[in-house]
Amino acid sequence: IQAGIDSVPIGGTVNVASGEYEENLEISRDLNLLGDPGAGGAGPAEEAPVVVGDGCPIITIESGNVTVSGFFIDGDGCGDPVVRITGAENVTITDNDIAGGDTGIYTGGSEVSFSELTISDNRVTDNGNYGIYFDRISDGELTISHNVVTGSGAAGIYLSGGSGGISSSTVSLIDNTVSNNSRVGVYADRVEGASTLNLTHNTINGNGEGGGEGDSYAGVYINNVFGSSTVAFRDNTISNNSGQGAYVCSEGECSSSTMTFEGNTVEGNGGSGLEIYS
Repeated sequence: IQAGIDSVPIGGTVNVASGEYEENLEISRDLNLLGDPGAGGAGPAEEAPVVVGDGCPIITIESGNVTVSGFFIDGDGCGDPVVRITGAENVTITDNDIAGGDTGIYTGGSEVSFSELTISDNRVTDNGNYGIYFDRISDGELTISHNVVTGSGAAGIYLSGGSGGISSSTVSLIDNTVSNNSRVGVYADRVEGASTLNLTHNTINGNGEGGGEGDSYAGVYINNVFGSSTVAFRDNTISNNSGQGAYVCSEGECSSSTMTFEGNTVEGNGGSGLEIYS
């Protein structure tokens, strides 16, 4: 596969046949990497190519204008991200099965500025800490949609935190199933710079059962929303999480921001359905 990546014309397509490939791939030019995305639903076709590397990352994306679609990408128990994105101008990760790493899909370590990044129709399962992890999101549009994220050792979807943040960006989580992750289903911290965070039509259930004895975790945890940023929960199902359904601004600051909660089904959680501080 790497030979095809290195030789294809800029903007071209590398078509990968069914089979198992023992490679660690680096993508540093504009291209499409295409296996077999299948006919519908999250994940690739049953006979899609399998990529297993010698350690992780299995795939590193260092360029913009890249699509990776239709693969089983197997970290095989490695202690690092399976897919790492360091360049993110118009990157699409779609119709893959991503499993077996410390983190399924990872962007972090330095501020990443992007015009558009789309993660859709993937199965992201059984990763040691995080399913999908973004440490810093700046000046762009991130769409995470129609994914199944389950079996993570910590959070299913983790958006910013620590020294990171969502700054001057639009982040949309749409029609994802985030379930049975050991701690929080969806975590977001530091929404600032007139950013927008939308959670729409997601199913977030059964998270938080993997902590220590007596621990409980929210289905959705959001903290520190600043300035004229907006957060909207619409038409989600948030159920059977070990702690609160949604736990908002409990430990940080939410100043001059706009929050909307409408049309959600919140039931069967171990704590409050919605626990919101201002």
